Amino acid sequence: MFERFTDGTRRVIVMAQEESRELGHGYIGGEHLLLGLLRENGAGTTASALGVTLAQARREVRALAPTSRSKRSGHIPVTEQAKKILELSGREAPLGHAVAPVDVLIAVLGEPDGHAAEVLAALGVDREAARRRTIALAAAEPASRPGGREPIDLRKATDMIVMTAGRNPDVAEEHMQLLGDGLVHVDYGEADQVFLVQVTRIPRVRLLDVPRPLGVFDDGMEVWLAGVTVDNYVTVTLEGRGAAAPAALQGYRDQRARWEADAQARSDTEPPAWPAERLLAVTLTLRDDVGSDYQINTGQTGGTGREWLHEWSYRPTPPPAATTLHLTAQVDQTLTTLDLALPTNPP
Repeated sequence: MFERFTDGTRRVIVMAQEESRELGHGYIGGEHLLLGLLRENGAGTTASALGVTLAQARREVRALAPTSRSKRSGHIPVTEQAKKILELSGREAPLGHAVAPVDVLIAVLGEPDGHAAEVLAALGVDREAARRRTIALAAAEPASRPGGREPIDLRKATDMIVMTAGRNPDVAEEHMQLLGDGLVHVDYGEADQVFLVQVTRIPRVRLLDVPRPLGVFDDGMEVWLAGVTVDNYVTVTLEGRGAAAPAALQGYRDQRARWEADAQARSDTEPPAWPAERLLAVTLTLRDDVGSDYQINTGQTGGTGREWLHEWSYRPTPPPAATTLHLTAQVDQTLTTLDLALPTNPP
Protein backbone atom coordinates (compact mmCIF):
# COMPACT_ATOMS: atom_id res chain seq x y z
CA MET A 1 0.00 0.00 0.00
CA PHE A 2 2.61 2.57 1.10
CA GLU A 3 4.58 2.36 -2.15
CA ARG A 4 1.68 4.17 -3.87
CA PHE A 5 1.77 7.10 -1.42
CA THR A 6 3.30 10.46 -2.27
CA ASP A 7 5.87 11.97 0.09
CA GLY A 8 3.11 14.28 1.35
CA THR A 9 0.89 11.34 2.26
CA ARG A 10 3.73 9.63 4.08
CA ARG A 11 4.26 12.86 6.04
CA VAL A 12 0.57 12.86 6.96
CA ILE A 13 0.97 9.38 8.49
CA VAL A 14 4.15 10.38 10.35
CA MET A 15 2.40 13.48 11.70
CA ALA A 16 -0.63 11.40 12.69
CA GLN A 17 1.73 9.19 14.69
CA GLU A 18 3.26 12.27 16.32
CA GLU A 19 -0.19 13.59 17.24
CA SER A 20 -1.13 10.25 18.80
CA ARG A 21 2.11 10.15 20.74
CA GLU A 22 1.71 13.76 21.97
CA LEU A 23 -1.82 12.96 23.19
CA GLY A 24 -0.66 9.80 24.95
CA HIS A 25 -2.88 7.60 22.80
CA GLY A 26 -1.82 4.05 22.05
CA TYR A 27 -3.08 3.92 18.48
CA ILE A 28 -3.36 5.82 15.20
CA GLY A 29 -7.02 6.31 14.35
CA GLY A 30 -8.97 8.27 11.79
CA GLU A 31 -8.95 11.28 14.11
CA HIS A 32 -5.13 11.29 14.12
CA LEU A 33 -5.08 11.08 10.30
CA LEU A 34 -7.33 14.14 10.30
CA LEU A 35 -4.85 16.00 12.52
CA GLY A 36 -1.99 14.86 10.30
CA LEU A 37 -3.81 16.21 7.23
CA LEU A 38 -4.31 19.59 8.89
CA ARG A 39 -0.63 19.72 9.90
CA GLU A 40 0.57 18.79 6.42
CA ASN A 41 -1.82 21.05 4.52
CA GLY A 42 -3.27 23.38 7.14
CA ALA A 43 -3.31 26.39 4.81
CA GLY A 44 -4.35 24.55 1.67
CA THR A 45 -6.97 22.12 0.42
CA THR A 46 -7.74 20.50 3.79
CA ALA A 47 -8.49 23.72 5.67
CA SER A 48 -10.33 25.19 2.66
CA ALA A 49 -12.63 22.18 2.44
CA LEU A 50 -13.26 21.80 6.17
CA GLY A 51 -13.19 25.40 7.37
CA VAL A 52 -11.44 24.39 10.61
CA THR A 53 -7.98 24.84 12.09
CA LEU A 54 -5.55 22.32 13.54
CA ALA A 55 -6.04 23.80 17.01
CA GLN A 56 -9.83 23.40 16.81
CA ALA A 57 -9.59 19.80 15.62
CA ARG A 58 -6.96 18.94 18.23
CA ARG A 59 -9.21 20.32 20.99
CA GLU A 60 -12.08 18.07 19.87
CA VAL A 61 -9.81 15.01 19.69
CA ARG A 62 -8.71 15.68 23.27
CA ALA A 63 -12.35 15.94 24.34
CA LEU A 64 -13.24 12.73 22.54
CA ALA A 65 -10.56 10.40 23.90
CA PRO A 66 -8.72 10.48 27.23
CA THR A 67 -5.18 11.79 27.04
CA SER A 68 -2.14 10.77 29.03
CA ARG A 69 0.58 13.03 30.36
CA SER A 70 3.21 10.43 29.47
CA LYS A 71 4.13 10.26 25.79
CA ARG A 72 4.00 6.85 24.12
CA SER A 73 7.20 5.44 22.71
CA GLY A 74 7.94 2.69 20.22
CA HIS A 75 5.53 1.30 17.64
CA ILE A 76 1.99 2.69 17.61
CA PRO A 77 -0.52 0.40 15.87
CA VAL A 78 -3.00 1.61 13.25
CA THR A 79 -6.67 0.93 13.98
CA GLU A 80 -8.87 -1.01 11.56
CA GLN A 81 -10.79 2.20 10.85
CA ALA A 82 -7.60 4.07 9.89
CA LYS A 83 -6.44 1.13 7.75
CA LYS A 84 -9.77 1.23 5.95
CA ILE A 85 -9.41 4.97 5.31
CA LEU A 86 -5.93 4.48 3.86
CA GLU A 87 -7.18 1.61 1.69
CA LEU A 88 -10.09 3.71 0.43
CA SER A 89 -7.74 6.60 -0.31
CA GLY A 90 -6.08 4.37 -2.90
CA ARG A 91 -9.42 4.09 -4.69
CA GLU A 92 -9.88 7.86 -4.59
CA ALA A 93 -6.61 8.54 -6.43
CA PRO A 94 -7.18 9.03 -10.18
CA LEU A 95 -5.94 6.37 -12.55
CA GLY A 96 -2.16 6.59 -12.91
CA HIS A 97 -1.65 8.85 -9.89
CA ALA A 98 -0.02 8.10 -6.56
CA VAL A 99 -2.14 8.57 -3.43
CA ALA A 100 -1.93 12.23 -2.36
CA PRO A 101 -3.08 13.80 0.94
CA VAL A 102 -6.22 15.09 -0.80
CA ASP A 103 -7.19 11.48 -1.57
CA VAL A 104 -6.82 10.60 2.13
CA LEU A 105 -9.01 13.59 3.02
CA ILE A 106 -11.71 12.46 0.57
CA ALA A 107 -11.61 8.99 2.16
CA VAL A 108 -11.84 10.46 5.70
CA LEU A 109 -14.88 12.50 4.68
CA GLY A 110 -16.50 9.44 3.11
CA GLU A 111 -16.48 7.45 6.35
CA PRO A 112 -19.69 8.00 8.36
CA ASP A 113 -18.45 6.10 11.43
CA GLY A 114 -15.48 6.41 13.77
CA HIS A 115 -13.77 9.14 15.76
CA ALA A 116 -12.86 11.27 12.74
CA ALA A 117 -16.54 11.57 11.85
CA GLU A 118 -17.35 12.43 15.49
CA VAL A 119 -14.69 15.16 15.54
CA LEU A 120 -15.99 16.66 12.30
CA ALA A 121 -19.57 16.56 13.60
CA ALA A 122 -18.51 18.31 16.82
CA LEU A 123 -16.88 21.03 14.70
CA GLY A 124 -20.07 21.48 12.69
CA VAL A 125 -18.58 20.15 9.45
CA ASP A 126 -21.05 18.75 6.90
CA ARG A 127 -19.04 15.76 5.67
CA GLU A 128 -20.92 15.27 2.40
CA ALA A 129 -20.65 18.96 1.46
CA ALA A 130 -16.98 19.04 2.50
CA ARG A 131 -16.29 15.93 0.41
CA ARG A 132 -17.86 17.55 -2.65
CA ARG A 133 -15.80 20.72 -2.06
CA THR A 134 -12.62 18.68 -1.69
CA ILE A 135 -13.22 16.81 -4.94
CA ALA A 136 -13.91 20.13 -6.70
CA LEU A 137 -10.83 21.78 -5.18
CA ALA A 138 -8.63 18.83 -6.19
CA ALA A 139 -9.91 19.07 -9.77
CA ALA A 140 -9.29 22.83 -9.84
CA GLU A 141 -5.83 22.58 -8.25
CA PRO A 142 -3.74 19.94 -10.09
CA ALA A 143 -0.89 20.65 -7.66
CA SER A 144 -2.92 18.91 -4.96
CA ARG A 145 -2.03 15.68 -6.75
CA PRO A 146 1.64 16.15 -7.61
CA GLY A 147 3.62 14.02 -9.96
CA GLY A 148 1.22 13.83 -12.89
CA ARG A 149 0.27 10.62 -14.60
CA GLU A 150 2.41 7.55 -14.52
CA PRO A 151 3.25 6.16 -17.97
CA ILE A 152 1.22 3.19 -19.12
CA ASP A 153 2.92 0.05 -17.84
CA LEU A 154 2.49 -2.18 -20.86
CA ARG A 155 3.71 -5.19 -18.94
CA LYS A 156 0.50 -5.02 -16.90
CA ALA A 157 -1.27 -6.08 -20.08
CA THR A 158 0.84 -9.23 -20.42
CA ASP A 159 -1.81 -11.60 -19.05
CA MET A 160 -4.46 -10.37 -21.45
CA ILE A 161 -2.07 -10.54 -24.39
CA VAL A 162 -1.17 -14.11 -23.46
CA MET A 163 -4.83 -15.07 -23.07
CA THR A 164 -5.63 -13.61 -26.47
CA ALA A 165 -2.82 -15.55 -28.10
CA GLY A 166 -3.53 -18.70 -26.07
CA ARG A 167 0.07 -18.97 -24.89
CA ASN A 168 2.00 -19.98 -21.80
CA PRO A 169 2.38 -16.94 -19.50
CA ASP A 170 5.65 -18.31 -18.08
CA VAL A 171 7.44 -17.81 -21.40
CA ALA A 172 5.35 -15.04 -22.94
CA GLU A 173 7.41 -12.02 -21.91
CA GLU A 174 10.52 -13.09 -23.82
CA HIS A 175 8.45 -12.92 -27.02
CA MET A 176 7.25 -9.36 -26.41
CA GLN A 177 8.70 -6.02 -27.39
CA LEU A 178 7.25 -2.79 -26.01
CA LEU A 179 7.09 -0.32 -28.89
CA GLY A 180 5.69 2.63 -26.95
CA ASP A 181 2.48 4.59 -27.50
CA GLY A 182 0.56 1.65 -26.09
CA LEU A 183 1.82 -0.84 -28.68
CA VAL A 184 3.18 -4.31 -27.94
CA HIS A 185 4.82 -6.46 -30.64
CA VAL A 186 4.43 -10.19 -29.88
CA ASP A 187 6.40 -12.73 -31.95
CA TYR A 188 6.27 -16.45 -31.18
CA GLY A 189 8.44 -17.31 -34.18
CA GLU A 190 5.55 -18.57 -36.26
CA ALA A 191 6.05 -18.54 -40.02
CA ASP A 192 2.76 -16.88 -40.94
CA GLN A 193 1.88 -14.41 -38.16
CA VAL A 194 2.92 -12.04 -35.38
CA PHE A 195 0.70 -10.01 -33.01
CA LEU A 196 0.45 -6.25 -32.64
CA VAL A 197 -1.53 -5.36 -29.51
CA GLN A 198 -2.83 -1.86 -28.74
CA VAL A 199 -3.05 -1.09 -25.02
CA THR A 200 -5.46 1.74 -24.17
CA ARG A 201 -5.77 3.47 -20.83
CA ILE A 202 -9.42 3.66 -19.74
CA PRO A 203 -10.25 6.10 -16.92
CA ARG A 204 -12.27 4.77 -14.01
CA VAL A 205 -14.94 7.36 -13.17
CA ARG A 206 -16.65 7.44 -9.75
CA LEU A 207 -20.37 8.21 -9.90
CA LEU A 208 -20.97 8.24 -6.14
CA ASP A 209 -19.55 11.01 -3.94
CA VAL A 210 -20.42 9.47 -0.57
CA PRO A 211 -21.79 6.07 0.53
CA ARG A 212 -25.60 5.81 0.65
CA PRO A 213 -27.76 3.62 2.94
CA LEU A 214 -29.97 1.17 1.02
CA GLY A 215 -31.83 -0.67 3.75
CA VAL A 216 -31.63 -2.93 6.79
CA PHE A 217 -32.00 -6.71 7.07
CA ASP A 218 -34.39 -8.03 9.70
CA ASP A 219 -31.48 -8.79 12.07
CA GLY A 220 -30.33 -5.15 12.03
CA MET A 221 -27.56 -5.52 9.43
CA GLU A 222 -27.32 -2.33 7.38
CA VAL A 223 -26.66 -2.42 3.63
CA TRP A 224 -24.81 0.56 2.14
CA LEU A 225 -23.99 1.48 -1.43
CA ALA A 226 -20.24 2.03 -1.05
CA GLY A 227 -19.35 2.90 -4.64
CA VAL A 228 -20.36 3.01 -8.29
CA THR A 229 -17.70 3.30 -10.99
CA VAL A 230 -17.66 3.30 -14.79
CA ASP A 231 -14.82 2.07 -16.99
CA ASN A 232 -15.27 -0.86 -19.40
CA TYR A 233 -17.84 -2.06 -16.88
CA VAL A 234 -20.27 -0.46 -14.47
CA THR A 235 -19.15 -1.72 -11.05
CA VAL A 236 -21.39 -1.49 -7.99
CA THR A 237 -19.93 -2.05 -4.50
CA LEU A 238 -22.09 -2.89 -1.49
CA GLU A 239 -20.94 -2.91 2.13
CA GLY A 240 -22.40 -4.33 5.31
CA ARG A 241 -22.37 -1.86 8.19
CA GLY A 242 -24.13 -0.99 11.41
CA ALA A 243 -24.19 -2.29 14.96
CA ALA A 244 -24.55 -5.93 13.85
CA ALA A 245 -21.54 -5.89 11.49
CA PRO A 246 -18.63 -6.02 14.01
CA ALA A 247 -20.07 -9.03 15.85
CA ALA A 248 -20.71 -10.86 12.59
CA LEU A 249 -17.17 -10.12 11.43
CA GLN A 250 -15.66 -11.33 14.71
CA GLY A 251 -17.75 -14.48 14.51
CA TYR A 252 -16.43 -15.13 11.00
CA ARG A 253 -12.83 -14.57 12.10
CA ASP A 254 -13.23 -16.98 15.03
CA GLN A 255 -14.69 -19.64 12.71
CA ARG A 256 -11.92 -19.04 10.18
CA ALA A 257 -9.21 -19.38 12.84
CA ARG A 258 -10.67 -22.70 14.05
CA TRP A 259 -10.95 -23.97 10.48
CA GLU A 260 -7.34 -23.02 9.66
CA ALA A 261 -6.08 -24.64 12.86
CA ASP A 262 -7.81 -27.94 12.05
CA ALA A 263 -5.94 -29.78 9.30
CA GLN A 264 -8.73 -32.35 8.94
CA ALA A 265 -11.35 -29.63 8.53
CA ARG A 266 -9.25 -27.92 5.88
CA SER A 267 -9.12 -31.11 3.84
CA ASP A 268 -12.79 -32.11 4.31
CA THR A 269 -14.74 -28.86 4.42
CA GLU A 270 -14.92 -25.47 2.77
CA PRO A 271 -13.78 -22.41 4.74
CA PRO A 272 -16.54 -20.42 6.46
CA ALA A 273 -18.51 -18.09 4.22
CA TRP A 274 -17.44 -14.46 3.99
CA PRO A 275 -19.78 -12.13 5.90
CA ALA A 276 -20.39 -10.28 2.62
CA GLU A 277 -22.26 -13.28 1.25
CA ARG A 278 -25.26 -11.85 3.14
CA LEU A 279 -25.26 -9.09 0.51
CA LEU A 280 -26.08 -11.60 -2.23
CA ALA A 281 -29.68 -11.29 -1.03
CA VAL A 282 -29.80 -7.69 -2.27
CA THR A 283 -31.52 -7.30 -5.66
CA LEU A 284 -29.93 -4.68 -7.93
CA THR A 285 -31.22 -3.40 -11.27
CA LEU A 286 -29.34 -0.99 -13.55
CA ARG A 287 -30.74 0.90 -16.53
CA ASP A 288 -29.93 4.21 -18.19
CA ASP A 289 -31.95 6.99 -19.79
CA VAL A 290 -31.54 5.58 -23.31
CA GLY A 291 -32.93 2.16 -22.34
CA SER A 292 -29.76 0.07 -21.96
CA ASP A 293 -30.32 -3.04 -19.87
CA TYR A 294 -27.26 -3.91 -17.77
CA GLN A 295 -26.46 -7.53 -16.94
CA ILE A 296 -24.04 -8.92 -14.34
CA ASN A 297 -20.75 -9.96 -15.93
CA THR A 298 -18.53 -10.75 -12.95
CA GLY A 299 -18.61 -10.40 -9.18
CA GLN A 300 -16.43 -10.62 -6.09
CA THR A 301 -17.64 -11.39 -2.60
CA GLY A 302 -15.48 -10.79 0.46
CA GLY A 303 -11.74 -11.24 0.73
CA THR A 304 -9.08 -10.47 3.30
CA GLY A 305 -9.62 -6.88 4.38
CA ARG A 306 -12.84 -6.88 2.33
CA GLU A 307 -14.93 -9.19 4.48
CA TRP A 308 -18.03 -6.98 4.29
CA LEU A 309 -17.68 -5.86 0.65
CA HIS A 310 -19.43 -7.27 -2.41
CA GLU A 311 -18.94 -6.03 -5.98
CA TRP A 312 -20.90 -6.68 -9.15
CA SER A 313 -19.56 -5.64 -12.56
CA TYR A 314 -22.13 -5.03 -15.28
CA ARG A 315 -22.03 -4.81 -19.06
CA PRO A 316 -22.42 -3.07 -21.46
CA THR A 317 -20.33 0.08 -21.15
CA PRO A 318 -22.77 3.02 -20.97
CA PRO A 319 -23.32 4.35 -24.50
CA PRO A 320 -22.19 7.93 -25.29
CA ALA A 321 -25.80 9.16 -25.50
CA ALA A 322 -26.62 8.04 -21.94
CA THR A 323 -26.51 10.79 -19.31
CA THR A 324 -28.12 9.13 -16.27
CA LEU A 325 -27.76 5.70 -14.67
CA HIS A 326 -30.87 4.51 -12.81
CA LEU A 327 -29.96 2.13 -9.95
CA THR A 328 -32.66 0.28 -8.03
CA ALA A 329 -31.84 -1.77 -4.92
CA GLN A 330 -34.17 -3.96 -2.86
CA VAL A 331 -33.16 -4.93 0.69
CA ASP A 332 -35.89 -7.11 2.20
CA GLN A 333 -38.99 -4.94 1.73
CA THR A 334 -37.11 -1.64 1.24
CA LEU A 335 -36.85 -0.37 -2.33
CA THR A 336 -34.35 2.43 -3.09
CA THR A 337 -33.88 4.17 -6.45
CA LEU A 338 -30.95 6.44 -7.25
CA ASP A 339 -30.21 8.50 -10.35
CA LEU A 340 -26.47 8.92 -10.97
CA ALA A 341 -25.00 11.29 -13.55
CA LEU A 342 -22.85 9.49 -16.12
CA PRO A 343 -19.58 11.05 -17.38
CA THR A 344 -20.00 13.48 -20.26
CA ASN A 345 -16.97 11.92 -21.99
CA PRO A 346 -17.51 8.20 -21.41
CA PRO A 347 -14.64 5.66 -21.73
